[in-house]
Amino acid sequence: MANLHLHLYAPTSLHYSPQMFFDYLLGINADHPFGRFDEAGVTLDFYSNVAHAPADFKKSLLDDGSVVVYLGHGVPDPKCKCSRGLSWLGHGIADITPYALMDLLKDSRAKLVILATCASSTFGLEKLKAGPAVVVTNSGSDLVTYSAKWAIALQHFLLLLIGYGVGKDGQPYSLQQTMGVITTTTVLADALLASLTSGGLATGEVSQVVARVDRNNFHATIRQALDAANEAFKANKTTDRCELAHGEGSMVVFP
Repeated sequence: MANLHLHLYAPTSLHYSPQMFFDYLLGINADHPFGRFDEAGVTLDFYSNVAHAPADFKKSLLDDGSVVVYLGHGVPDPKCKCSRGLSWLGHGIADITPYALMDLLKDSRAKLVILATCASSTFGLEKLKAGPAVVVTNSGSDLVTYSAKWAIALQHFLLLLIGYGVGKDGQPYSLQQTMGVITTTTVLADALLASLTSGGLATGEVSQVVARVDRNNFHATIRQALDAANEAFKANKTTDRCELAHGEGSMVVFP
């Protein structure tokens, strides 16, 4: 099982708590009694207690092959046109500076870290020589990105990693269930055409065609998830965006 650790230290909105955001992603219902992520082989948990934030965050970064999300405050400083680091309470003092964060990421065993915080694109993490893939926030000239907009972008990003899109109604839907029918129909139609033009397909060849469809689980690459998240930012009428500061965009995080 892979692990997805959500560190939620900023309110997603006045009426949408971290617990509600977690429950939305988890998606336990009649169709998914164990939750979408569990069905995809991913353990999903979240942390919101700021008193334990430093220890919890550092522990998550050491979890081998995990995905770690930080949705919380930063310390944007107009004087340097940058952020001074991460701040658990949002009190204007950096609890983890970019330099300290760089060291933590170098030693991290995570597969992907998402820093959903104001102006994390100014941390200089493109200089990393080792460590996980890192997604940062480009907050534009005002250095501010609202957590509510990042929360919506994260819905698209994280769900796409396990093969779910988000509809216009905000509800997740399985890409495999909706697109798999089309893919299967197309592939089998091609197989039928081949049988008519070349004298037929052997039983083994038909089995290979079906297996090829079954193996396609529609799990997104980091780049595809980034594109979906940035479309969500755009739909929320902001030019803020998430960017890949380090790592390979072609990586499938949850194969």
